[in-house]
Amino acid sequence: AEYMGEVNSVLPYTSLRAANVDGVVEVLSLACLPELPHVLPVHHVSTLSIFDPSHPHPPEDPRPSNDPATGRRLLYESDPLDGWKGLGEGYAQSKYVAERLCMHAKDMGDLPVTVYRPGRICGHSQTGAGNEGDFFNLFVKGCVAMDAAPLLQWPVEMTPVDYACCVISQGVEHAAKAQLDESVPTPPRVYHIQNGSSSSLNVYFDILRQTGYTLDPLPYSEW
Repeated sequence: AEYMGEVNSVLPYTSLRAANVDGVVEVLSLACLPELPHVLPVHHVSTLSIFDPSHPHPPEDPRPSNDPATGRRLLYESDPLDGWKGLGEGYAQSKYVAERLCMHAKDMGDLPVTVYRPGRICGHSQTGAGNEGDFFNLFVKGCVAMDAAPLLQWPVEMTPVDYACCVISQGVEHAAKAQLDESVPTPPRVYHIQNGSSSSLNVYFDILRQTGYTLDPLPYSEW
């Protein structure tokens, strides 16, 4: 069983609960129906946004907490999901609850659950085809329509959708083989799907200017 839910950066938790939380409850219930010959493996597409930005890196963890090159917080598959109060948007809140439900179901029984946490998914690496309604795409289209872009040093990380799909499909295949053949090593239960390289938003806008778009750089408050 595979479930992703609804992606929306504007709606509150109450509007996304039905798709992203209640939907997961239904999938978990279906995977454990007693009339099935065996429980079904569940593959849940979560997001890296479930990590509370205000929650500190575990002090007992010897691994680096920040990328020395960019200063960005490093997120590990084994990091605990202890914090949630700093999650500002309803989407992240709903995905946090959904993933906690998945982990609870896994810990309570023998339900095999695999979680995939993608970062910012962009268009196909070869064709560029992607989701035109994605928040970042709409943000860029708005800047183009205004002929202006904000001066921000925001890091922009993009993972091509075909790469993300490849990771998920291989994870599904590996889990299926492990369930049928005990000689197959148990696969990881959490995958982070994120481009290891990133750039700043200003660099991205400079690339657009090189292709012919007029984007006047403005301070964020003025933009």
